[in-house]
Amino acid sequence: MRLTYGNYRHEIYETSASATAKVLRTPRGHPYAVERRIALKGQLHAETQSELKSKIENVLQAYSQDGGDFSLDWNDGAQTPDLAIRNRDCIGGIRVISRPTNQQVYNAEYSTYWDYAIELEAIERIAAVNTQFLWSFEETIEFTGTGGPSRVGIALKRERGDIQRPRRFTLCHAVQSGKVVGLNGPPDIFVPRPRWAAFENEELRRYSFFSPKNQNGTFTEFGIAYSYSFIHNAPFPGSPYATAQ
Repeated sequence: MRLTYGNYRHEIYETSASATAKVLRTPRGHPYAVERRIALKGQLHAETQSELKSKIENVLQAYSQDGGDFSLDWNDGAQTPDLAIRNRDCIGGIRVISRPTNQQVYNAEYSTYWDYAIELEAIERIAAVNTQFLWSFEETIEFTGTGGPSRVGIALKRERGDIQRPRRFTLCHAVQSGKVVGLNGPPDIFVPRPRWAAFENEELRRYSFFSPKNQNGTFTEFGIAYSYSFIHNAPFPGSPYATAQ
């Protein structure tokens, strides 16, 4: 077995690897990616110190940058299915979080061998996740008025104030507002339509667009906020939770 990172291939049986794979979920509880952490431990061998120096420089150079594909390969070059990670499939790419380091120097270290440890991290998208994946959704519907009579208070100069009911019926108002966030792209198709379209005051309709997060060149969490205003001569029908996604 041998490990490969980018264009660098470790010698056969030079390095051992331990890995973890933690499923990540959206605020709505749906899995969208797997957080992978890979710890490598290896030992470089050489017949001379000059050759060893060259090998150390090569492995340091190989892991000096993020973004290399990683795989555990059989001796014939075929990749194992459980430890083959492509940089393009990861949010923010594959990252080197600990570069090749000699954690403990023994007396014979640097003579003809060199021990090292490396750590990699990647958030690998789940294959089923596409650009229309809903990250989060929240909505508020606010009602004002019941349609009943209005009350008006009139302050008097020398007497207690007077309460009058100048109107037997009044208007009802409602505001439907919320925010939708798409994981990999704008969540246009998830933005709810106005609940009571026939009673919407369209001149007050508002949309706000939020810049996505940039994770090492990968853009995620595209947000759209919306607000619809309604006016009616009676209480609005239906459940306020009908648009919950």
